[in-house]
This record gives sequence, C-alpha cells and structure tokens, in this order.
Amino acid sequence: MKKLFLTACLAACVTAGAASASTVYLGTSDSTITPGSSKGSFDNGEGLSGTILGTYNNDTDYGSDYDSCYSSSSPGLTKTSNGIGYCSNKDDNSELDGLDNDETITFTFDVLTTLLGIHFYGIGSNDDWDISFDGGTWYTSGAASASFFGGNGIDVKFFSIRANGSDDEYRIKSFSGVAVVPLPATALLLLGGIAGLGAIARQRKAA
Repeated sequence: MKKLFLTACLAACVTAGAASASTVYLGTSDSTITPGSSKGSFDNGEGLSGTILGTYNNDTDYGSDYDSCYSSSSPGLTKTSNGIGYCSNKDDNSELDGLDNDETITFTFDVLTTLLGIHFYGIGSNDDWDISFDGGTWYTSGAASASFFGGNGIDVKFFSIRANGSDDEYRIKSFSGVAVVPLPATALLLLGGIAGLGAIARQRKAA
C-alpha cells in the first residue's frame, strides 16, 4: 500500500510539469467553420482548442486569380482538406491572399499555449506571409517558406497570419503546440505530491 501511495505522489509531482505537444489539422474535424461566417473554432481533443477569426482591410493590390468565392456575397472563412483560407468579397480567392484586400486569420487559444510550429499549403515561389504574436510586431517570412518553427516554442494567447501582397495565396494547413499548465493547478499538484512524500517519511521515522 505504501508503495502504491508513493507511486501516486511521484506521479502527481511529474504530472504537474508535464504536457504533451500535439497538432491541430485545420482541414479535418479539428476545425469548425460556418460558410459565410468570419468566425470558427478549433479543438483537436488533445489540449489545443480555441477560436478562429478572419478579417481584412481594403487594399489596392488588385489581382485576377479568382475561384470559388464567385458565389459568396459576404466575407467568410473557407475550408478544404488542405486547410483554412478566407474570402473577403465575392470576387476574391478562397485562399488566404492579398488580392484586392489584405486578409488575416487569427487563432486564439483557450489557455496560454507554447506555439511550436505552423504549416502552410499552396506556398508558391512568390508567396510570403506575415505573422504576429499577441498583437505585437509583424514579422515577414522569406519567399516560398511553407513552415514556421518557433525553436523551443513561443508562449502566446493568440497568433495571426496575414497575406498582404497581390501574389500571396495559400492555406494554413496545421499548427502544433502544447498548452501551458496553469500555475495554480501545478502548485496544487506539487503540494499534494510533497505532502504525500512527507507523510511517508513520518511513517517510516515512527516505525
């Protein structure tokens, strides 16, 4: 019984700081959008969940690469098996693009999350993308960069991807990360584990 109790205490201590990285595949059931709506959500069932928001600003980067947005009368997120895009008007491209309007998609996590990487679909030789973390500075990728890797990870509440050039058009395919364990929960687990170890020590000393 003591061994079982000791194992439980140690597990509590380890669990306090442990969390597994996972990936949100936006072209699957991990994401939910409503046609004609700029809002959506994501949940991979492994700790990464939150909301999706598509926005745009009027621009003069006119282009001619139009496709399935012909039938759309209102701005909205778009989804295929290759990921998430955005249609800002009826004459637009259904991908995230800078044609006519500069389009942005923002992903907001339900809890603070360490962002590890982002993958894109349809990146061509002239495509680049801008990224911002928690509403901060915009950083621009190099041309034809189909992935972003955050090294050891970047702790964020939300991140945004923007296309601002008339040649830019692609989809956001997936992103990976790990939810940060809230400090109060971590502290309670650690205290529980330490208290249990202390109780075992006292029992052994009394014996």
